[in-house]
Amino acid sequence: MCLVSFVGDAYKRHFDDQYPKFGWYKEEAPPAVSKAEFDKLKEKVEEMIALLKAAKQYDILTGQADCQMEEKMAFLRQIAALVGVDLDKATALDAPKATA
Repeated sequence: MCLVSFVGDAYKRHFDDQYPKFGWYKEEAPPAVSKAEFDKLKEKVEEMIALLKAAKQYDILTGQADCQMEEKMAFLRQIAALVGVDLDKATALDAPKATA
């Protein structure tokens, strides 16, 4: 399993367990949430982005690039969008620099 996939699994479980009130995987509109709940979710999304970027870099360097499952990434994109973040843009990497 590549690291991006592992990180994605961990955050999917976390979001399902810790934020069921948001109802992001249901076809109904999520209930109103407090600013504190929103800010906590945004903080977790920012944490997830930092880990996904690091995991993506590691996967590229170890030859495991692009091994994440689209279904998992779609879920994480949806959560990031709730706080106004484009996950694909936020986790984009420049090509890794060669080391001598």
